[in-house]
Amino acid sequence: MIGRRWLAWRRLLPVWLPVALLAVANLALYVWLSSETIGRRATLEASVDDLRQTIVRLERACNRASNDRQAVQTLQVELDRMYDDVFASLDDRLTAILRAVGDATREAGVRPGTFSYSASEDKDLGLWRFQISFAFEAQYRQVRRLLDALAESPQFLIVDRISFNGDEEARSQDLRISLAVSTYLARADKELLDRLTAGKAPTGGDRGRGPR
Repeated sequence: MIGRRWLAWRRLLPVWLPVALLAVANLALYVWLSSETIGRRATLEASVDDLRQTIVRLERACNRASNDRQAVQTLQVELDRMYDDVFASLDDRLTAILRAVGDATREAGVRPGTFSYSASEDKDLGLWRFQISFAFEAQYRQVRRLLDALAESPQFLIVDRISFNGDEEARSQDLRISLAVSTYLARADKELLDRLTAGKAPTGGDRGRGPR
């Protein structure tokens, strides 16, 4: 029985074999096309994911740049305010500066002798450095009180130099103190500087920062 069926299949071989081969070829082609499509789709999906991650990173960088730009603008506004309001000119601040130094010495209970003044131009900052120097006799605690008062002054005073003669360990003994205090100015009138410094002010007074 089986032999007869096999003979029948063999007689029909020219008929069914091409059909079977065509079916196998179509199946192989379908599998190849399907795998190629799946591979391309996976590649495209991976590229899309990379692009999305890149967009997210760029958006974050853009936000940081925007925040940094706002911070720089805020800082510039603050610097301009300090330049105009805090530093200002020698004409505007001289009385307040001298009053601040005088208040600090009185608070510390010391009596300076004479005051001397000097000025120099800081070209890097575009500002003038105005310095006040004086000497006095005081005890250690009075010196500390004077320095604290100068540090708390709203006049932006900087202690440039301090020196003393005497026994530092003897707290009850008066010490001979030399002190130099300075501040920055946006502008300084040359004639006023000459009067204060006995003509020793550098040339180029009444000049502040260049155009901004």
